[in-house]
Amino acid sequence: MIFGCGQQLACFAWIENHPSTRTILRCAYYSGLWQLVVVVLYLGFSARSARLREFMRLFALATLLTIVISGFLPAAGAWKHYAVGASFDLASTSHFELLRSGRMHDIPLGAMQGLISLPSLHSAMAVLLVYAMRGTFVYPLFAVLNAAMLASTPIEGGHYFVDVLAGVALALGFIALDRLGDRQSSKILRDARPRGAVAGMEAMQR
Repeated sequence: MIFGCGQQLACFAWIENHPSTRTILRCAYYSGLWQLVVVVLYLGFSARSARLREFMRLFALATLLTIVISGFLPAAGAWKHYAVGASFDLASTSHFELLRSGRMHDIPLGAMQGLISLPSLHSAMAVLLVYAMRGTFVYPLFAVLNAAMLASTPIEGGHYFVDVLAGVALALGFIALDRLGDRQSSKILRDARPRGAVAGMEAMQR
């Protein structure tokens, strides 16, 4: 089976034997929030307001749909499933079992945990961050950094490979729909412009 248990455990074993690579991947994984700040500030201060609105729209939609989907497809995570808790901090997912058993009735906002498995929001965010910075001089840096974030998601986030693929597909789907909407809007405006001009001239002649 593609991207099955054997492949994921082999990948994790390789990373465990290369601590410098794991350090790089960990830094990439936890760079997501800082990247969000940089993207918003960069696009805002470089007068790319349309691009900023596009990014915020896509990220908000991806986040909301990720939350909805994950509610129907809960999972404790790959490393708990594969019983490799000795190498992975399972304490970061302790709320999952408490919620699942009904023993936890409130989620403490000051100690929130990553409860989303499918689709991976980190994967969707990586795609959207790179897309937002297209055509800028920092695009190559964001492309490399977020490729590392994608690679780190199964390791640091404890995701299954399918979670990562689903996150990427979700982001690409929203991008495609957004571009289609923009084309349709542009077409409507182009079609309406001549009629508006004619109507204006007729009004002036009256």
